[in-house]
Amino acid sequence: MRNITDDYTPPIWLPGKDIQTIFPSAFRKIQLDTSAKEIEIPTKDDDFLEIDIYDNDPKKVIVISHGLEGNSKRSYVLGMTKYFYDRGYTVVAWNYRSCGSRPNKKPIFYHSGATYDLSEIHLYVKKSFSNAKIGFIGFSLGGNLSLKYLGELKKEASNLNVAGGVAISTPVDLMGASKIITHDALKLYQFRFLRSLRKKVKLKAKEHPEIDLNILKKVNTLYEFDNLLTAPLHGFKNADDYYYHASSIRFLDNINVPTLLLNAQNDPFLSKSCFPDNIKNQLINTLYPKFGGHVGFRPKKLISNQHYWSEKVTFEFMDRLF
Repeated sequence: MRNITDDYTPPIWLPGKDIQTIFPSAFRKIQLDTSAKEIEIPTKDDDFLEIDIYDNDPKKVIVISHGLEGNSKRSYVLGMTKYFYDRGYTVVAWNYRSCGSRPNKKPIFYHSGATYDLSEIHLYVKKSFSNAKIGFIGFSLGGNLSLKYLGELKKEASNLNVAGGVAISTPVDLMGASKIITHDALKLYQFRFLRSLRKKVKLKAKEHPEIDLNILKKVNTLYEFDNLLTAPLHGFKNADDYYYHASSIRFLDNINVPTLLLNAQNDPFLSKSCFPDNIKNQLINTLYPKFGGHVGFRPKKLISNQHYWSEKVTFEFMDRLF
């Protein structure tokens, strides 16, 4: 099952990669039949992580990781949550540092390779649901994070009750994706991400004066943000060093559980290097439909609260592993 058949066709009224990307993000609303149990868990470095738990079958747990400047309440997270919850699964959706309801205590934020925090979530879930199998689903940055984490676990994944993983719209090669998003055609996307990131840096600097706000004057691209802020704050030499060490493409061969990489070929954020076709690891499955945009894959019918194609594919792949 190395390469799954492409069977996604976008609605006629959603032409082009940008519309297929923007429409679901801007207009999708999700109604769940249950409320999340919102809790904070401590981290080893005396900080905290905020998570939403949707309790259901304690033997089947899905951990969902959101994308850049997202959170556990985004429609794509809630849509996947609903699909799995309605079919009996417990779902744990977590927020990266400073992506939850309040800023975190430490000067660091989050980044594409911060698997130490995903490890904290994993160990909490394993302790709370001791007999559960655990599946990992990640979107965009969260997809890279999930793949890297699974690769780092190697054979230990089976000892830690990991069933498998799915990564959706994932920049597995961060350098390649960075070069794509700095293009003039993607300035609007970049502007929105940077506006949100700048606000968080200014808020964080109030508690941590060691963060030099003058650096923000030199930041006009996401690459510059990563080079001047993300990299030094998290122990990397520069953006290139960060991208190299955090890119999940370097960890794919070490993954020891069935895993699916689902990337649309017209994703505006992904470079050609984000569609690896020579993966040696037989446990890695790839699905590269021609359409879908970035975290898109909206169905054809105009019906409210309708499930998305990516949710159906993800469930069909993951459910056979439990």
